[in-house]
Amino acid sequence: MGQNFMNPLAERVTSQLQKIVGAKLIDVELFCFEYEADVSAIELPTFYFGGEVILKFDNERAIITWDENAGWQDHFSLYVGCNHLYLPSSTLITWNVSQFRPWLNCIDQSLISAQVYGYNQTPHIVEFNFENTTIYIGDGREMEFGDGDDIIVTTNRFFNNDSEWNKMWGTSIPE
Repeated sequence: MGQNFMNPLAERVTSQLQKIVGAKLIDVELFCFEYEADVSAIELPTFYFGGEVILKFDNERAIITWDENAGWQDHFSLYVGCNHLYLPSSTLITWNVSQFRPWLNCIDQSLISAQVYGYNQTPHIVEFNFENTTIYIGDGREMEFGDGDDIIVTTNRFFNNDSEWNKMWGTSIPE
């Protein structure tokens, strides 16, 4: 009695996003394999890797990664939360990328809004709108958003436009 059953979108994605919209980004880390810690790759307009993006705000953090069998129609989906999905004992390393593009442009900037996009009734992409930069992070396969166990980071709006992306959720700070 009295249990609060959240919907999957809120539980696995939007409840953490709601906490960070309006907050100032102070640090960005990748939790990735050491061989993926490559400056020339992450500064490309589109970058993918296996791991997690950790956004640290002045009030909270958000960990963005892929999720598996989380109750959606697609096998893989997006996860945005405060807990790592990878085990701390994994062979991943933490790499601070705050001083590299595109993150350099977002440090000390407020997150103005966030939107979640998906297809097949499954969340796959978050659009992060900072004061001067928009960054898209989602799950996918190499260079294509959707149903995969890579994380894609890009400043190009839906660079693989062949999919029918539906807005599933969005919020912004009051003007």
